[in-house]
Amino acid sequence: MTQETLALLLMPAAGLLMAVIMLYIVKRDSDRNDKHRPGTH
Repeated sequence: MTQETLALLLMPAAGLLMAVIMLYIVKRDSDRNDKHRPGTH
């Protein structure tokens, strides 16, 4: 595989990974904020 092909495969994977990490952080923060609210779990 050439470096160009590898880069084309890695860029979408990196973007997806970043999106997952951001969603995880947002969800973790919202879960922590909703701890005192009833009915979240």
